[in-house]
Amino acid sequence: MAMKKGPPFERFKPFTRRQRLLIMAMAVGTTLTIGVSMLTPHVAYLRAKLSMKPPEVPACTAGQTTGCVGGTMGVIMISPAGPPAASAPR
Repeated sequence: MAMKKGPPFERFKPFTRRQRLLIMAMAVGTTLTIGVSMLTPHVAYLRAKLSMKPPEVPACTAGQTTGCVGGTMGVIMISPAGPPAASAPR
């Protein structure tokens, strides 16, 4: 098998202004498309979260302590034990 001899590799041809503009437009378009597609679900989540309203809870009437805004809740508190016992001498 003999190697074919031909012209040397063609020299690099620089991009024309139109090609450079097209490449830049494609890069910007791709960046915007990816950015919008990443942010769309988050924006929808935030809109849904902002549209939620807390449930209406009535204010406390005189003598009412539970089931209203400003009511109290019973708390169980364990009283502290006496002082710790002194350890036996060794």
